[in-house]
Amino acid sequence: MNDIALMQLRDMLETLIENNRDLPPPSWSLPDKWIAASALQKGIRRGQLALTLRALDTLWNIDQRYARRRLAIIAFEDVGLGAPDVVAVTVLACSGTKYLAKHKIYTAVRACAAALASSAKERSAEHIHTILAYHESLDLLRDRFAHKTPQQLMDIMIDTDRFLLERSTAAWLLAGTKRFGAGLMPEVQGDLGAYEWAIEQPEIPLWQPMMTMAGLRVTQCALPIFWPLKLSHKECGNSWITTHSVGAPEVDDDISSYVLDQFTRGGKAVIRGMLKENNKLTHWLNMTLPRKAWQPTTEMGLFYLVSDQLDQEYEFAGSDKLKRLSIEADCCRWGLQVSDIDVLFTILRDNLGEVAGRRKEFILNAGW
Repeated sequence: MNDIALMQLRDMLETLIENNRDLPPPSWSLPDKWIAASALQKGIRRGQLALTLRALDTLWNIDQRYARRRLAIIAFEDVGLGAPDVVAVTVLACSGTKYLAKHKIYTAVRACAAALASSAKERSAEHIHTILAYHESLDLLRDRFAHKTPQQLMDIMIDTDRFLLERSTAAWLLAGTKRFGAGLMPEVQGDLGAYEWAIEQPEIPLWQPMMTMAGLRVTQCALPIFWPLKLSHKECGNSWITTHSVGAPEVDDDISSYVLDQFTRGGKAVIRGMLKENNKLTHWLNMTLPRKAWQPTTEMGLFYLVSDQLDQEYEFAGSDKLKRLSIEADCCRWGLQVSDIDVLFTILRDNLGEVAGRRKEFILNAGW
């Protein structure tokens, strides 16, 4: 651990806490852990402060360790390069007593959640993770890089003339996919010492090595790919950005329908009910996929149509390409053809009103 980096991060965290002294007090709880986890991510993603804090407070009362881990994952997945300094201090706060006194953790985590909600959002790192883990077109790249030495992987990782997906694959394998594996990535032991050397090269802010390595430990996700994204030139066009806000109303007087999303138990039940009926969606799925693939494919389609909406975006040139590849990797991992993705989205878009109505009915029947 770089002592200077840690000191800088602690100073940043203290400033963040000071700037969020007037946050609303804890409010009433959400119905359960999974609704709260969903609401936390959607609240941050759409910039809804009241919902974010309500969800965090609910999770904190149920499972503090899970709440910290979930917030760190959301920071990487949804904010990412939109506000890397906030991501860094969130990892620090979510690492528990490793870096903070026990009595300071809740205040720090709450301040970080508020900062994440108000930050610009950039999901390219998460898109790359999904692409590398699941896109079938990268089978040859994954296999070829898995047989390279740590030195060869380091050379690829720091070569800014390389394609982004090549540098990201090298970074992931160097960090160790046996340690942080997922999907179709071959298991490789990796070399954390070599990886730490690579991310400490010039042009990297002092907090970057700490954030990346601590992030790996906190999230157990393959997020070393965050680093090459920062410095990539080919796909990211020298990393020029645009920032804009699409806005989102603050709704906190009841459980918004999107909070009961496709990844909660209730959301899955709503989708399962639709897939048992004779409708346009099931008719098309029957001609396209085996029955066991209907549910996960529909869940992913709804995620990209509804849950993936952001309040603010911080865009790299080329991020649309990355998002499309990520959608392909997510929606096709159960057998869907790339050419059928737009058809799936069209059918789901036509049924969004029905999905929303069933969610509301589910909430009413549950007594929430």
